[in-house]
Amino acid sequence: MMTKPQLIIFDLDGTLMNTLGDITACLNAALSECGYPTHDSAIEFINNGARRLIADALPPDVRTDETIDNVLAVYRDYYSACTNDLTFPYEGTVEMVHKLKKAKLKLALFSNKDHEHVMRLMNRDFPGLFDCIVGISPDVLPKP
Repeated sequence: MMTKPQLIIFDLDGTLMNTLGDITACLNAALSECGYPTHDSAIEFINNGARRLIADALPPDVRTDETIDNVLAVYRDYYSACTNDLTFPYEGTVEMVHKLKKAKLKLALFSNKDHEHVMRLMNRDFPGLFDCIVGISPDVLPKP
């Protein structure tokens, strides 16, 4: 007999929401502003937080801590100002989350995205549906 789960923990990027368009646009804006080549898509660089995104997107010969920090600061400025016009929940995810909540399951989200940005997206598309939402902050390290 299978036990009903009491808690389900989700990721955000690529799980509940397609964030690739906005990540790619902001990444390319930052790279371009800093004089580095852009990419058709950021898909191959996503999964390990913004710092790793920038490091992996930069040409290998310029991947110093100083360069990464400089481009990361510009990227964060763009992403903070991002209106999320290219970010949207995957088809059926909002309905699924409502059904899970109706089934009285606890729902949590842990993302490698900055906490402030996570909250902006969750409040827009999944307001009040999650019991715990965690994004990266000075006190929270990225998940593996």
